[in-house]
Amino acid sequence: SNGFSLVGVGLGFGIVHVLTGPDHMSALATICANVSPAKAFLLGIQWGIGHSIGLVLVAVLLLAAMAPADEDEEWSDDTGDEIDVPENISNILESFVGIFMILLGLFGCWTAFRKKSKQQEGMEYEDDVYM
Repeated sequence: SNGFSLVGVGLGFGIVHVLTGPDHMSALATICANVSPAKAFLLGIQWGIGHSIGLVLVAVLLLAAMAPADEDEEWSDDTGDEIDVPENISNILESFVGIFMILLGLFGCWTAFRKKSKQQEGMEYEDDVYM
């Protein structure tokens, strides 16, 4: 039962995390625009899984980098349960988010341009870019 509650809490926090981040909403809106609701749902699931895997990998790397070098040494955390990420690392990670958002915007513009071009040529537009 503890495992199920942990998964439930994780899913709940994940949903709040996505809905309160404008970068998340813009990413989902860009990849799900102009596709069927069923395909948008599948794309959202894929994005969520990929985003979660990325967060776990970054967290593991940060925890490993901040772990005490000596096995006998304990974590020295003066703030309780929080782990402070150094400001320079935080800035680098936030810069990656900014770069990704710019690339995502360019991708959205390219997709819209491609769709409009195909429609002007009288061709059926297929959203094969995503899957």
